[in-house]
Amino acid sequence: MYVTTGSRFQATHQNKIELASRFIYNALTTMLGTQTLGEEYCDIMQISDSTKTYPSFLRRFLLVTFTSGGRIGLRYLISSLQQRLLVHRLRHPNKHAVRWVEIVVEWLSKSDNFEWTASTVATLHLLIFYFTGKYYHLSKRLSGIRYVFMRPLRQGEEPIGYEVLGLLLLIQTIVRLVKYAADKRRARIDASKDQSPPPEGALATSSTKLRWADLDNIDQSKDQVTDGQKQQS
Repeated sequence: MYVTTGSRFQATHQNKIELASRFIYNALTTMLGTQTLGEEYCDIMQISDSTKTYPSFLRRFLLVTFTSGGRIGLRYLISSLQQRLLVHRLRHPNKHAVRWVEIVVEWLSKSDNFEWTASTVATLHLLIFYFTGKYYHLSKRLSGIRYVFMRPLRQGEEPIGYEVLGLLLLIQTIVRLVKYAADKRRARIDASKDQSPPPEGALATSSTKLRWADLDNIDQSKDQVTDGQKQQS
């Protein structure tokens, strides 16, 4: 890639190159039904959690799609829904779509909210994995694919639990959500203070100051006129 396109192209399109590379690798391994290097090294294979057999091509295709471009696809879906809702409002101004759909789409259309939501969902999914031990990746949970060992476990290889890590992550998540709610509440209070009108006392004081300023300007104008008449006489 560096030899054919140069360093500038590689630096500009680094995210797209990584996405394409990840998709090609997963398509040549998982989608075609072969093991990845990590799966071969750990001697594990993928199975469908519902049938306990090797996953179908549809499940493997969904797994590769979610793993490689799930976030980009979700952004595209949100943008498409936002445009459709806008067209619906323009064509039917008296009819509104489902209210909660509009709220969710409007919330996720903002980049900061989207990144925070995606990070929170990933954290909650990891929390579920620590307590259940199933589906480490969210893409595997959505496609219903999990791992099994291809050989009997030897002495000392018994599965271990991650409940302690799950408890620590649960506390961290609660603190994070409380802090986020407090920041949002503080921002709303500050915004309401900025938009609220000044108190009546402040208005009276400002109007009094304006009246005295007008009187001073009138007195100065009279003095200038008097001085001009004296110089002419």
